[in-house]
Amino acid sequence: MKRDKKQPIRLMASLLCAGMMGGCSHLGVKRENSEKKLNVTLAALEEESRALTTAVVDVLSVAPSNAPTALALELAKHDQQIEGVSAARINVGALMGADPAAVES
Repeated sequence: MKRDKKQPIRLMASLLCAGMMGGCSHLGVKRENSEKKLNVTLAALEEESRALTTAVVDVLSVAPSNAPTALALELAKHDQQIEGVSAARINVGALMGADPAAVES
């Protein structure tokens, strides 16, 4: 019986096409898990950014007023309008009072 010399090439081409069209389900699951972790991390970073912006607005609101602090407060308020207010506020009163427990949290 004659062996078809093109059979291995056809097999490789078929596997390549199947892999490109369907993809590997194992890699798909890993990619989905990675995307979920990335989205959770991004959400946490966005919330932290909102909390820090709110803390800056809170501190500048009680700071002695002069032209630079008034400008900084206005800029921080505009940033807060874009980002939104955080779900949890940073206790800036404790931070400004140098409460060691507040600095650690």
